[in-house]
Amino acid sequence: MKNRFLQSASIRFTLCVFALLTPLASLRAQDTLTTGTPFNIVNQNSGLCIGASAQGTANGTVLQMYTCANGTYSSQLSQEWSFTSASSGFYEIADANATAETWNVVGNGTTSGSLMQIWSYSGNANEEFDPESLANGYYRFVGQGSGLCLDVPGNSTANSVQLDIYTCNGTTAQAFKLVTPSASSGEEPYGGSPAAVPGTVEAENYDTGGQGVGYRVSSTNGTGNNYRSDGVDLEVTTDTGGGYDLGWTASGQYFRYTVNVATAGAYTVTFRVAAPGAVNDAFHLSNSSGTDLSGTVNVPATGGYQAWAYVTATVTLPAGEQTLTLNQDNAAWNINYFSFAQGSSSSGGTGACSGVSNLSVGGTTYTPIWCQEFTGSAGPPSTTAWNFDLGNNSGWGNGEVEVYCGPPGYPNNPSQCPTTFSTSTSPAYIDGNGHLVIQPRNVGGTWLSGRMNTEGIQNFQYGILEASIQLPNTTNEGLWPAFWTLGSDITTVPWPTSGEADIMENWSPQVDGGAGTTGNNSTVHTAETGGDGVGGRYTFPSGQATDTAFHTYGIVWTPNEMQFFVDNASTPFFTVTPSSLPSGDTWPFNADLFTILNVAIGGTLGGSTSGLTNPGPMTVDYVRYYTAQ
Repeated sequence: MKNRFLQSASIRFTLCVFALLTPLASLRAQDTLTTGTPFNIVNQNSGLCIGASAQGTANGTVLQMYTCANGTYSSQLSQEWSFTSASSGFYEIADANATAETWNVVGNGTTSGSLMQIWSYSGNANEEFDPESLANGYYRFVGQGSGLCLDVPGNSTANSVQLDIYTCNGTTAQAFKLVTPSASSGEEPYGGSPAAVPGTVEAENYDTGGQGVGYRVSSTNGTGNNYRSDGVDLEVTTDTGGGYDLGWTASGQYFRYTVNVATAGAYTVTFRVAAPGAVNDAFHLSNSSGTDLSGTVNVPATGGYQAWAYVTATVTLPAGEQTLTLNQDNAAWNINYFSFAQGSSSSGGTGACSGVSNLSVGGTTYTPIWCQEFTGSAGPPSTTAWNFDLGNNSGWGNGEVEVYCGPPGYPNNPSQCPTTFSTSTSPAYIDGNGHLVIQPRNVGGTWLSGRMNTEGIQNFQYGILEASIQLPNTTNEGLWPAFWTLGSDITTVPWPTSGEADIMENWSPQVDGGAGTTGNNSTVHTAETGGDGVGGRYTFPSGQATDTAFHTYGIVWTPNEMQFFVDNASTPFFTVTPSSLPSGDTWPFNADLFTILNVAIGGTLGGSTSGLTNPGPMTVDYVRYYTAQ
């Protein structure tokens, strides 16, 4: 941004060789551009590009401001302009889409408010402009015939506003940046690394580059902009662990996010939003070419700017690094984050949820948006969809004896874990028959097992979360299998205040009266209930057992309520609400959770391992998450 036309108050160019080689502007320090090089010309206030209306090429076509075709720059010829030195020492500024057409003041006007158009160049003074450096990387364009500056009327940020000339006044309405059409204007992902897809994109982590690059806003607001040096429109959420949200939404504003998509295909995007009243056509997601990916997204009335709810949309993305734009189409809503999960929320699941039907519970239809089906050939579990807890971690607070292993080669895997894959040695693997298997193994006196979680990869809030599982036999002591959740804010809010919901937890009747093969325990743990928690037990009908068939364990989760079920979501066996908790307790389950699958060995509920030999596996057919439609 250090190139200048000339270091003088009034910049004039001649036809000498020196002037032809003098840089007009540069987006990045290494760019050196000469006359004849096409530029996008971007307004400082709005971030919009100067272009010919409707890509017109005829005399009289309006010269207007419009969204840059590629977001922060434009490869659209009607938004590209080249400079040619005029005999007067000023410049004619020609349309790359119609090179004979140049900037022109309608009717040869010389008064403030005279409008701009394109017209065949004829050498008149009203067709020539002097770009003057403003010493901040921007330029103003002074007309030869009028001495007035190119101007955005009213400093508008709206599309299709026709430019005019006006008394030079030093405002951002008259400040423009020259951007090379193939550049991204210094834009970088916030924090230096693109957000992973599938995964969660925090609304406050929009790209760097500032106004007209990483974002475009009509005014700067916010009470939490100290989060980042170039922060705008940010505030701290009032719920624990919510971080920051993006507010002060307005039509025509946008925020851009660089992401890295692991696998091409359809994704369901879940947006955490809030609004005091319903907002139709609130926003949409687009790609760097301006293509609308999500269609119109409406925000329901949630009861306030800090009363959060979830809406979904489906997008199709190519693999690799790319930039997505959150376009604000109407005002009066906030957004906290948006999460990507493979699959599409149509009449049933597609993508990763292909073939999975909707569920209907209590008159509400739930659509699958995140599905782990464990298909494919035998091999390690996905490290894209799952994290792996490692080691013994001092018994995980429960006196457990196992060492947890990740797949071979997983970073920081304990030395006791296998270094090559085999279904006969791995504690956790895909069996090639559509199942995840967690198989405890005793290797040289050390028990190895698996514990997988979605922390930081896939969060859940409200809907149905379920897993189909066949358990090992837990008649005798030693094993403690579980399918459970923890609060996603556990890194900042200590357990149990952050919340724990155990969807399936099973242990021997020989230890604290466990259900063994005859049933299932579901429990929630909160700040006041601690390790004891509040829970219920399901007992299987005669002839059924945990270890002889797959059973579905799940929750139907709505604000201030969790209903736990086995095999039928419409018939919960245990329901918990804030009123189920002790007086003075805090209900932590209106915030995000992540899920965990594991088989613990020994410990508080696992019991003694002295008689444990050749235990069976915990076999998982699927894990699925559905959201209400």
